[in-house]
Amino acid sequence: MQILQFIGSLLLFILSLSVLIIIHELGHLSMAKLFKIYCQEFSVGFGPALLHKRKEGKETYFSIRAIPLGGYVSMFGEGVTLEDGVNIPQSRSLEGVKRYKKAIVVSAGIILNAVLGLVLFSISNICFPLTQVTSSMSVDQSSLVYQLGVREEDKLGFVGAKDDYYVYIDEEINGTHYQGAFYILDDEVTYNGENYVLCWYPTLNSREPKFNECMHLMQADKEDKIKNLTTFERWQENDVVLKNYPDVTKSELSAYDGVSLEIDLLTHKYLGEDNYDENISSYKVTISSVKQGDKYVWGDPGISFKLRNYWLPLGTRIKNTFIDFGEASVAVIKGIASLFTGGIQNMSGIVGIFSMSSEILSNYTFNTYIYLWGLLSVNLALFNLIPFPGLDGWALLVTAIEGGVNFVRRRTKKHIDENGNYVEWKIPSKVKNIVSNVGLALLFILMIAIVGLDIARLIG
Repeated sequence: MQILQFIGSLLLFILSLSVLIIIHELGHLSMAKLFKIYCQEFSVGFGPALLHKRKEGKETYFSIRAIPLGGYVSMFGEGVTLEDGVNIPQSRSLEGVKRYKKAIVVSAGIILNAVLGLVLFSISNICFPLTQVTSSMSVDQSSLVYQLGVREEDKLGFVGAKDDYYVYIDEEINGTHYQGAFYILDDEVTYNGENYVLCWYPTLNSREPKFNECMHLMQADKEDKIKNLTTFERWQENDVVLKNYPDVTKSELSAYDGVSLEIDLLTHKYLGEDNYDENISSYKVTISSVKQGDKYVWGDPGISFKLRNYWLPLGTRIKNTFIDFGEASVAVIKGIASLFTGGIQNMSGIVGIFSMSSEILSNYTFNTYIYLWGLLSVNLALFNLIPFPGLDGWALLVTAIEGGVNFVRRRTKKHIDENGNYVEWKIPSKVKNIVSNVGLALLFILMIAIVGLDIARLIG
């Protein structure tokens, strides 16, 4: 079953990645064809050709190549060696068209990837309901908690203010920004003489998550730095004071051999017709670590949480589409900027993206998977804007430099040939080809380095 799931995830990943690449290159190809630029090949991937076909009477080959890390459109004027017997006038080269047409051809892939990202965000928001993990419980009748009295549809109880159990941290603590959201189930869990706070925040919604999959034990604050956050000011104004406050600056207590914890399981009894008893019932429940494969996880007490699907108003879903697009763009720009400050440590390559997409496909609803590929499409668009040799941003920069130089030269009334025509200045093609090839080589080395990091993360 796991092998079939892996194969399915891999095939869907290859299909999704191919769509991003094809859309990008179709942008270049469509505009090149519009301006009558000769295109010798449209390729998805690099390296040895797995498929290399051309329709009879057509001039462009379609290729699928072995390394699915990108693609290209080879246009006359980009160092392309024409086939024997093929003669193409200079006016049909990328360098022979007007400069604004060249800029459109170069930027078309970027624009189409941005548009694709917006389309994927709209599909994710508009065509799918939101799926929420509720605190309403499903209970295994053979479990200890069922014997204690917990029943189907009972709702999980939380420690906190009567009208607002939700904790949202978004503050600076000792110069570091922390952000997170959770509910507090038990504010006095002890282990080895230390205090912990049991928090509940589901991190998957493709199925009903089990109690142990939503359980996060955070160390208690020992320095009184957490309870003084503005987050808890309103709680304290309502006379709600926790026995222990969760220290969000510390790591969670992990499940490992020999860990056994007694917690207070709080519930509201289900009274029928979506009504619940306001009074909280409390049950003493022991949670122990169990070995799963080569690691330890928390044992399952026999509780899982029901899902709820709901639709936002259409206007809100449309609005969220553009919010997602804006937030994704900002996140990508910040990520690109971090390359110049933190190096490639925070980057993911094809292996990391496959791992991430497989995890999302397994643990989250399909609209989350679509959202991920919308984010990746925006990432591809903005990354290609970087003015680095081998990327579209570099070609746009070269076009802009040549345009600027010629604009100034024309004003000088010089550089006129014997026929009275202005002589265009261009960076020599040989120089541009060498710089672009060096840039592509460096990008390929970067890809290999990132793949190595991805593999090291997975192994380690």
